[in-house]
Amino acid sequence: MLDKQNKIQRLTKLGGARPDKCPSELRADLLSAKAVPALSAGFTSGLGLLVAQIAFGSFIFSGPLAPYSSQGVGLVLFGNFASCLIIALAGGYLGAIAGLSPALVIVMATVGFTMNAEGNALFVTTAVALIISAVATGACCLLIGRFRLANLVRFIPYPVTGGFVAGIGGAVCLAAMSLMGAEPDWRTIPALLEPSVLWKWSPGAAYGIALYFAIKRWRNPLILPVSVALAAVAYHLALANLVIGVALFLGDGILEFVPAPLVGGGILIFAGLGMLDEGLVKSRKRLPYSEYGIILLIFIAILSFGLIEGVGVGMLATLVFFAVRLSRVDPIASQFTARARESNKARPVPDRAILLEEGERVQAYQLRGYLFFGSVCPLADHLRQSLSSASRPTCLILDFSAVSGFDFSAVNILSRFLQTANTAGVRVALSALSEGLRTGLEHNLPPAAYKADTPRAGRQLRNRQVRGDSGTVGSGHG
Repeated sequence: MLDKQNKIQRLTKLGGARPDKCPSELRADLLSAKAVPALSAGFTSGLGLLVAQIAFGSFIFSGPLAPYSSQGVGLVLFGNFASCLIIALAGGYLGAIAGLSPALVIVMATVGFTMNAEGNALFVTTAVALIISAVATGACCLLIGRFRLANLVRFIPYPVTGGFVAGIGGAVCLAAMSLMGAEPDWRTIPALLEPSVLWKWSPGAAYGIALYFAIKRWRNPLILPVSVALAAVAYHLALANLVIGVALFLGDGILEFVPAPLVGGGILIFAGLGMLDEGLVKSRKRLPYSEYGIILLIFIAILSFGLIEGVGVGMLATLVFFAVRLSRVDPIASQFTARARESNKARPVPDRAILLEEGERVQAYQLRGYLFFGSVCPLADHLRQSLSSASRPTCLILDFSAVSGFDFSAVNILSRFLQTANTAGVRVALSALSEGLRTGLEHNLPPAAYKADTPRAGRQLRNRQVRGDSGTVGSGHG
């Protein structure tokens, strides 16, 4: 039991494996009872990475970069070999696996297609751009890990991530069609069904669809070694690194045995269908119609306009949806009158009789939550309606003790209401104000109207109601 706990601690240690310990750890693993399963899983993972990365590299270096496909795939394989080796030997979790994701493939292919160059200059420029992007991404990941910023991901709404995954899945499927010699477009759909064109993309599409449903049905990792789930059973990735390294050194020879339109397009179809299933199909069972609509919006925007545009549209739609939902939360936590809630102060019988009769005209509102333009507008409308109702108040108390924050629009709307109340001759007292909100409102209300808490404001307004004063709220904080 103790050995098992030590093993788990070693696998999850954040600092990774120490370089001077690597030979002894590898020797111990090779001599352990798990050596054969680990070698088998490592070989399967390496084969899966080999097939997937060749397919991804073939797509990245297609079109104008097709003459440099072998060199481009070599760069991709070398990058995977280096990342797998470093992560396996120095990573914090020794079971991790590294490889290009479909999202990165789409971005890298877009970078290559938009380069304004030809021939060798196009290949060199694209390769340098990809290398710079990889270094910048690695630096960002190091900074995120160094300063523990990964928790910021939780602020990304789920519909945005779901729509992003679905959009990438759709884009990968369209990319597979392009790799297989078809140009997917709404205007060219009939042309895709012509026999000469159909023969180009139908075998790869059928291959990818068959792989997807076969793995979904039997869930056997040997059906397609590219499955990333095999990384979970891989104890060490040394053999996976070896397989990728051998493929790199073989170079063009191994690429001659890979039919890119069939295998490459099929794997892209398989990856795209998996992302569509995760982003569109499964999300439909978990989300309400409103949030699922945002996923569909992002999906359509990514396919129609692009990745950045789709995510931007999704974030905008999510923010609008959030503002609408938040505006429906009533900012009034409770309301009461001087008649319903008596003061602890002892008063003569005549004064109590006056408050019993006129106490309904001293109204208090306890506000809550974050005040912004969406929630303050209904609040201001409610307060204005109370000024013109039959039981028109003569005094108002607004309690801000439960308010967590505000924006400038809320300050502006409250200022306009204070001016309306002052014109109508209604006394307004604001209690438990934050410094920021008080600064924004103080030019619209005399300083005497700011009270430290609601009980003090209530006592002073009760006193004025008893005296029948018609002036503003008196000075002081008591």
